[in-house]
Amino acid sequence: MRFNDGKDSEIRVAPPPPKLQVGPDSQWMDWTIVSSQPVEESVPGELERAIPIAGYSVQIERSPPNTLNIRVCQHPIAGYTELYDTCLRTLLICERIVGTLEAINGFPRERYWATFVVAQNRCRLPE
Repeated sequence: MRFNDGKDSEIRVAPPPPKLQVGPDSQWMDWTIVSSQPVEESVPGELERAIPIAGYSVQIERSPPNTLNIRVCQHPIAGYTELYDTCLRTLLICERIVGTLEAINGFPRERYWATFVVAQNRCRLPE
């Protein structure tokens, strides 16, 4: 049995998360996503309404034609892991609404594949 079997032998892990930012009573992460198609002006408001998660706020700004800047804020501060999980959940909901993502924070979407599989299995997304 060959170790490589003709496949890429490079181990790929998910890109690093964005820098954790901390205020007096909250912490947040900023994300930039690029959609494979143009994002309409109404999408940020639609997304903010689709992501009601207790203890969190989500602010979304559209940067035409196909980019969204997303801030997921946890208040009060509860824990890094919970914030990161909520960020992934938010990104998955965004992808449902805007369509396939091309990039997340400058990395190709496929680099997040395993991370999203885990996130989908950890939390039930709203229908």
